[in-house]
Amino acid sequence: LLQDFPKGYLAFFTNSVHNENNKIISEKMDEIIVGNIMATAVVENGLEFQQVLELVDKFSANESGKSWLKTQNNFIGFCVGAKSSYNDLVEMSANDFGKAVEMFDGAFKSIDAAKVNLGKYRRELSKKFIEKISELKRANDIELLSYFSDEIAA
Repeated sequence: LLQDFPKGYLAFFTNSVHNENNKIISEKMDEIIVGNIMATAVVENGLEFQQVLELVDKFSANESGKSWLKTQNNFIGFCVGAKSSYNDLVEMSANDFGKAVEMFDGAFKSIDAAKVNLGKYRRELSKKFIEKISELKRANDIELLSYFSDEIAA
């Protein structure tokens, strides 16, 4: 998971998505960039990225939650979605989060891969799921799939 931070920061910093050259990105550079990101306490609606990372750490205590967050597209969606639902997420236990994301994955597997770009929709749907987690964690698989279908069609 940490290896994605420097790549995102480097892309932001260079304004280029083509920075996969291993000669450019060494382990030491990754450490420096992560340190710089964490040292810059950017506040978005009263929320610092450090607080989002604390949630990631908390939810990683559950194997399902950890596995879900290790998927880059889920992690990206989580980071953005948490801005809207931080207070709800803070109240959740790691086990409740794990159950919620298991349900997310169950519903997501039902999406027809031939009709959509799964990576794009995984990012978007994970964001929307996290934004509305207080409501959607109570949905069953069919209700969640219906929600996903509505979001894809929109």
